[in-house]
Amino acid sequence: MNTDGINLLAVGIGSRLEALAELPVSIHPARTASDALRLLRNRRMDAILSRWDLDDRPGGLLLKNIMAARPGMPAVAVVGPGDYPQEVAARGLGLKAVLNDDDDDGYFCETVMQVLDLGTTAASEPADCRRLCRPVEKHEPFQPSVHTRSAASRGSGFVA
Repeated sequence: MNTDGINLLAVGIGSRLEALAELPVSIHPARTASDALRLLRNRRMDAILSRWDLDDRPGGLLLKNIMAARPGMPAVAVVGPGDYPQEVAARGLGLKAVLNDDDDDGYFCETVMQVLDLGTTAASEPADCRRLCRPVEKHEPFQPSVHTRSAASRGSGFVA
């Protein structure tokens, strides 16, 4: 995906937007599915990042509708931690990724970067993502990252 002018629709993710602040994309936040649909009607959106359960469209209804209308649109769902029925349903849509609410900011950001095909150049990555993706020097001993995902959330991540 060309990173020039990428429009990312971010629905119902609230404070998680901070993790994406340094990405080289235009982030269009929406609190509700109704707000998101209004943005989709008025602007070109290249990808969507949405909470699975929205107050005005529960059960992934917003993502289901968008994927039916635009099946090639890169989409990421954010599901509740340990809510396996949500995760299974989201994966069944063929989304590019499924994230948990309790995934740390580094993993969250890295996943969105990969879905948007932003590469791994230092100029296009937030500091947390650079730390995760930096090359390891041969003389450095292996140390687990502070961004290692919790055991409860290891099932999430990339679908495709």
